[in-house]
Amino acid sequence: MFNLRRTIAILTVGLCLAAVGYYVVWPEVQRAEDQYILTHADPAMVTLADQAGMSRQGKLVFLRTHPNLVSDTEMQTVCAQNTAANNQNGFIEQGCYAPATNRIYIRRMPSTLQKLEFTTAAYEMLHPVYLKLHHFAHAGTLDAAIEANYVGLHDPKLVAQVANFASTEPGARDLELFSLIGTGYSDLSGGLVRYYAPYFDNRGLTVTATRDIDRRFQQSQDQLAKLKQQIDSFNKLADTAYATSVTQAKAGDASGDNYYYNLYRQYLKQENTAIRQYNEVLKNYNTLAAEYNGTQPVRQITPAQTQLQ
Repeated sequence: MFNLRRTIAILTVGLCLAAVGYYVVWPEVQRAEDQYILTHADPAMVTLADQAGMSRQGKLVFLRTHPNLVSDTEMQTVCAQNTAANNQNGFIEQGCYAPATNRIYIRRMPSTLQKLEFTTAAYEMLHPVYLKLHHFAHAGTLDAAIEANYVGLHDPKLVAQVANFASTEPGARDLELFSLIGTGYSDLSGGLVRYYAPYFDNRGLTVTATRDIDRRFQQSQDQLAKLKQQIDSFNKLADTAYATSVTQAKAGDASGDNYYYNLYRQYLKQENTAIRQYNEVLKNYNTLAAEYNGTQPVRQITPAQTQLQ
């Protein structure tokens, strides 16, 4: 019995020492692996992570997916199902995360829209983050925080995107919302922000870039609407002045005819100036839209047609 007990005691001590050794050595191994990933990653991907304001932890999540910049054509292959479904509904596929292979693909953009590359990097990085949080029993509180913030934002654009996900990615509502909200909005509840905090040193860089891109399109749309109103107004004033000029001429009032005819020409000149401005803004908008759309066969997103000459 003594020998048996002694053997068990020695075995127990040995196991304890092995366990202690594991917990002492494993963090060092992990740190070495993390450092290797950071120092041997594609410099272009590290730059995207930095531009997005990712923390060390966020970069590691991102870089472990071996992220890759791909063309429009490649996007339709590596993210085939999502790309086809989103294009059908009028949305451009900027990137995707494949859980089965733990890979992230990002659409390569022209220099004018380069910000989309790092905002997409942040967006896709948050997918494995969300899945990890769910795996470790944060599902209920996390999803509740996501839904509460979604309701509180009151953003029609966000509502349209959620409606799209309902048909393209059923069951992935909160997965996508976690990325949408995290990369596009700053005024969030503390309960939700704490889930993003470990993965960003400056999430504001991504949020600001996302808003800047949206603002570029919105400003052009607003400017076009304003110029169209001016064109319609000058056109109406010109028509009225011309009609009055004709009336004055028929009445034999040469002075009145001359006054309203000159007024007509003034309004016509202002209308043509507004038309030229409209067409210039439209040209720039269509160029930007073409760069944004790329070669993806989107059905609903098409450049506006020049109708005013």
